[in-house]
Amino acid sequence: MRVGWRAALVVAALVIGAALPGGSEPARAGEGAFVAGEPGCRRVALIFNIGVGFEPAFDILDTLETSDTDATMFMMGWWLDWDPVSARRIAAAGHPIGSHGNWPPELTLRDDAGVKADLWGAEEAFLRVLGEPPAPYLTGFAGASDDRIDDLADRLGYLTVGWTVDTADWNPEVSAADIHQRVMAQVYDGAIVELHLDAAASTETTAVALPWIIEDLRAQGYRFVTIPEMTRPCGVGDPPEATPDGRGTPVAEPRPDAATWIGGDVPIMASRGGGPRRNTAGAG
Repeated sequence: MRVGWRAALVVAALVIGAALPGGSEPARAGEGAFVAGEPGCRRVALIFNIGVGFEPAFDILDTLETSDTDATMFMMGWWLDWDPVSARRIAAAGHPIGSHGNWPPELTLRDDAGVKADLWGAEEAFLRVLGEPPAPYLTGFAGASDDRIDDLADRLGYLTVGWTVDTADWNPEVSAADIHQRVMAQVYDGAIVELHLDAAASTETTAVALPWIIEDLRAQGYRFVTIPEMTRPCGVGDPPEATPDGRGTPVAEPRPDAATWIGGDVPIMASRGGGPRRNTAGAG
């Protein structure tokens, strides 16, 4: 299993982000401007956040393909630069790929300039590795968003996506049976289910639970859709241009040249194996 300091850092940030006062509350669901689809047509959207940093569970892609199940991937920018081979393999599966930001910690802990730098940095990573920008959808690191982040993301052309079915599969102590049970207990018409493709135990847990989830939800009459599909009302086909929330082509705030927005403490990830670099120009 490929494990490095980056993975340890991301896992630690997830643990801290999920801990609530008293330590007895479950991990909160992801926040965003869009957290569920319109009910009435038995839809469920599976999303896979990528950027914890452990070995990707490619069995998940195999299950999605053999079961003809749609899903949406969300990649972190640093991870794209670190493991471009895996990123391209995931992209080749054909699922929509949105942004999961560029780097921890939560966007809600940063000022406006820091949020913009993070989203622009992730876009640059997508362009370097995949040759195209992410789909115009954003999941916040650790599921963190608020009205300010939603508005900033919208100005940059993204619809923030949250979820209410929280599998907690980033936690290696959560079993495949636990993940399956969490989904079946929380699912509803229009639900977004958050999973991970590269968490510490994704191969042993999420990849094992996924076929059970797909089979059991289909037995209950659910069908699986992507986030672009879920944002549209029941029975509405593809708009002329598939854009966030069916609103037409977003007028995004233009991204400036990298030299003008990469600040003093913004990580610039080198390729896998090269380690991180930090731009120290202007650092105080």
